[in-house]
Amino acid sequence: MNSFESGIVEAVQKISTPFLDVFFKIITAFGGLWIILVVFALLLLFCGTRVATKYAFVMSVSSLIGTLVKIITRRQRPFMFSPDVSQIGYATGYSFISGHMLTAVITALFIFLTVRKSVKRTSLKAALAGIFIIAVAAVGFSRIYLGVHYLSDVAAAFVLGIALYWILSFTYDKLYDVFIERRYEVKNNK
Repeated sequence: MNSFESGIVEAVQKISTPFLDVFFKIITAFGGLWIILVVFALLLLFCGTRVATKYAFVMSVSSLIGTLVKIITRRQRPFMFSPDVSQIGYATGYSFISGHMLTAVITALFIFLTVRKSVKRTSLKAALAGIFIIAVAAVGFSRIYLGVHYLSDVAAAFVLGIALYWILSFTYDKLYDVFIERRYEVKNNK
C-alpha cells in the first residue's frame, strides 16, 4: 500500500515549482492551528459564546481523536518511506490521518452550516458551498503535494471529519441543553 501511495505522491510532486511550493505551503496553513484560533475569535465576536464554544468543543475532541489515531497507527510519512518523495512541507509525527485535513473539513462545515442560516439566496449558498469544497480539497491536495501525507491519510481525515462534526455537534447540543439551559431555567424559576 505505501509503495502504491508513494507513487501517487511522487506523481503529484512532478508538477513542483518554487512558486507552487510556496503556494501550497500557504494553502496548507488553512488547516493549521492559527485558523482554529481565528475562526474561534470570529465566532465569538459575531455569533456569541454558545457557537464559539461549540466550535472549540468539536475541534478539541476531534483533534484529540485524530492524535490518538496517529499514535495507534504509527504510519510513517511519505518522505520517510520513499527516497523519491521530497519533503517540501514541514511535518513531524505520524502520517495517518491528516490533522490539517481534519481541521479544514470541520472548520469548513462549521462555518458553512452556521452562516447558511443567515443567507437567504440559494445561489449564494451554493457559491459558499463551492468555495468551501474547493478550499478543503486544496488543503488535502497541499498535504500530498508537500510530501507529508498519503492520499489515504487525506481521504480518511475527510470522512472522519464529516462524521466527527455531526456526532460532536449533536453531543454538544444535547450536553448544552442538559447542563446549561436546564440549569439556567431552574435557577430563574426559583
